[in-house]
Amino acid sequence: MRMMIMSWSMCFHEVLDPEMLNTSLSELLTVGNWRKLGGRPRLAEDGKLELHIPEAFSPSRPAVHFTTEPSSSSVMSHPLASTIPSLFSHSTHVLSRPRILNTPSTLTPMLAGPEAPTTFSDYTTTDRPLLSLHVITFNDAAFVTITYPHSVTDGMGRKELVENWCRVLAGRKEDVKPLADPTFDPMARIAQSEKQRYNETFLWEHKRLRGWGKLRFTLNLLWYLLTNRIRQRNLFIPAATLRTLRQSAEADTSQSPEAATRLSDSDILTAWLVRLACSHITRSSPAKPIAVSTALDLRGRLHEEDMPADVGLRLQPRGVQLDKHDGSGLTDAQIYASTKLTYNAVAESGSTNQFTEPNGFVVSVSNVSKARFHEVIDFSPAIVKTEGGGAEERMTPRGRIVWQCNTPRVRMHPPCLVYIQGKDHAGNYLAQMLVAEKTWRVIEETISKM
Repeated sequence: MRMMIMSWSMCFHEVLDPEMLNTSLSELLTVGNWRKLGGRPRLAEDGKLELHIPEAFSPSRPAVHFTTEPSSSSVMSHPLASTIPSLFSHSTHVLSRPRILNTPSTLTPMLAGPEAPTTFSDYTTTDRPLLSLHVITFNDAAFVTITYPHSVTDGMGRKELVENWCRVLAGRKEDVKPLADPTFDPMARIAQSEKQRYNETFLWEHKRLRGWGKLRFTLNLLWYLLTNRIRQRNLFIPAATLRTLRQSAEADTSQSPEAATRLSDSDILTAWLVRLACSHITRSSPAKPIAVSTALDLRGRLHEEDMPADVGLRLQPRGVQLDKHDGSGLTDAQIYASTKLTYNAVAESGSTNQFTEPNGFVVSVSNVSKARFHEVIDFSPAIVKTEGGGAEERMTPRGRIVWQCNTPRVRMHPPCLVYIQGKDHAGNYLAQMLVAEKTWRVIEETISKM
């Protein structure tokens, strides 16, 4: 996670004031522990990460690395227009089925800006702060991108960051939520406690890879990466497609009305996207085990004394992997068992456990839909000009996002990643997938028939 750099981009139909955005974000980073986000990361001799925080931020040592790219032209004449749903086509048929976008591979460097860090050494060998802000403005749109190391925060932490940023932007600095003490580690408290709250064994402990099984899995993984080109693309999923998928899912669970009523958008999308991600596995190979690894947010799931309710964004979050195929994996005892296993694995080897067969194929799933960024983000105080055009704008309130997407920027891609970004004001979803080129060909064929 330390080596992974993330670029979080947001699209707006309005022209925004870049200076206001930078000033308000920088001001947030002067409040209490939020100052830590203005720190400069350094590697200590023991390999651990340190944050060197300036005594006072200044133009020569700012809290945020800020760049801007103004343009007097319309976004319609720019490649970034290809990311806006209402500009895909004037045909409603196009918006009635999924659409593959090449945004991550072709446009993320443009969105992040030429000075954005791409590797962790870009931080440790310079005086660059943790957050880099790049704002691109047209005469009818704006794109705002924050680049940061993934070790800074997770998806729900980004919600806390942008929510408090919006408060400062709106002149409500007194309402900023305090940042948790970065030295407080709830996972360490659970793993190292002499008296364990629960003593239940993790449900999938017997599937944890060890020894020769782990070696075989690693060799298979490396061979897969060597023989396949992994492509990072976005998938736009219209609300109409989700309705169709829901009808199909409810029909499949018709024998259990209770199960059908519990199906959330996230459940349906995750199942469908995982199926797409595995569509390259031929039916002639039924023995291929498939494991789905899901990141679980611990906020609100641990006991109050282990993780206070006011813990927001954390400087060094750790994901807990949990199998969610049924309710048994989400009991309090199972969450604590998984938390302890995850902490110990990272402390010992620097990576999390894998629970699968040695010849298994793992799909990693991350879903930040519950952050509800389309409701949380409000940059209306920074509006300079509102575009008075199309249907998509009428659907999107002033100062709210048309879309948002968080893109990992890594040299070595994981073999299979599904990242559900969330939805927009029209109920359309955006997901990012890192899968093999051969898998994308099957996906393209599948959605062309929808």
